Amino acid sequence: MKSALFVDFDNVFSQLRQLQPDAAERFARHPSEWIGWLTSALALPDPHEDGERRRLLVRRCYLNPNWYQTYRHAFLRAGFEIVDCPPVTSQGKTSTDIHMVLDIVDLLQHETRCDEFIVFSADADFTPVLRKLRRYDRRTTVLAIGFPSAAYQASADLLIDERVFLRDALALGQPGTDAAAAPASTSWRAGSRMRPPEPLTHSS
Repeated sequence: MKSALFVDFDNVFSQLRQLQPDAAERFARHPSEWIGWLTSALALPDPHEDGERRRLLVRRCYLNPNWYQTYRHAFLRAGFEIVDCPPVTSQGKTSTDIHMVLDIVDLLQHETRCDEFIVFSADADFTPVLRKLRRYDRRTTVLAIGFPSAAYQASADLLIDERVFLRDALALGQPGTDAAAAPASTSWRAGSRMRPPEPLTHSS
């Protein structure tokens, strides 16, 4: 399956840091490790052919260079294109969301068809673009650390459970839990285990 990965670094890193600081550092400093899990172990969204594997044609990381410059080279070494998204307001707001949406829409029109769009962000602002991808018969996989809205979950074909990401992709347990007791599946379908939506602070 031809796939494209879009990582909202600020969002994922800040949410992981609140959940488990070690997870945030591992995510930021060793992207090659969780990329390997993503391509070799994570289930594909339906429908897909038996025996089909995920191939990442596009890897883009959207990062605020003012705050997270120290992690830039780890993502470059992992084959990512880095899109710098410095603050554009005095409150620290960046233009990450609009950059990601524009890039996704551009890729949707590209002559090389990507079957799956993978979005690493819990920002509900991406809900409309997920729905647009569905209208164009593209599969969507989302990693949302924290409590994504019900609409965001329902708009994705596959939602990666944060506990599974910590345990399998980052090789860490969740605070206060036994990693061995975590769910055996590598992912869960959107809407299959809905968590109550809560306000989410987005750093970009």
